[in-house]
Amino acid sequence: MTEPEIRDLVAGHPFTSGLSPAEVDAIAEGARVVDLLPGEALFREGRPATHAYLVTHGHVGIEVHHPGRGSIAVSTVGAGELLGWSWLLPPHAWHFDATARSIARLVALDATTVRAACDHDPALDRRVARQVMRTMTARLEAARHQLLDLYGHGHR
Repeated sequence: MTEPEIRDLVAGHPFTSGLSPAEVDAIAEGARVVDLLPGEALFREGRPATHAYLVTHGHVGIEVHHPGRGSIAVSTVGAGELLGWSWLLPPHAWHFDATARSIARLVALDATTVRAACDHDPALDRRVARQVMRTMTARLEAARHQLLDLYGHGHR
C-alpha cells in the first residue's frame, strides 16, 4: 500500500475525526498497514508498545494471560476503533495481549512520531488525549457491563 493510501486510511478513521489535514499528516508519518490472520498475535503483555493501532477491518481480541488457563478474552475491538493506549504514557509497555479474531487490517501509527507531534502541538495533544480517553471510557464501560453479566444476576 502506498503512503498516500495509508494516509487516506488514517484520515478516514474515526480516531482522527476533527483533526486538520496537517494534523493527520503529522500522526500518519511513518504509518504502515498490518494484515492479520485469525489467531495471529499483534502484541503481547510486557512488550514495548511502539505503535497505536487503528482497526480498519475485522476484529482483534484483547486478552489477559492466566497461568494454567492460557489467554482469556476481555474485549474485542473492531473496525473504526483504536486498539491500545499503552503507547501514549510511560513505561510504553502493553498491559494486555492482542490476537486477531478474524482476518483483520490495521494501520500501525508509529508511537514515537505521534508523541513527538503531540509534544510539538498542544492542540493536537489535547485532541489525541481526548480520543484516547473516549476509547478508555468505552472499554471500561464494556468491562463494567461484562462484570455485571458475570456477577450481578441474582445477587443483591
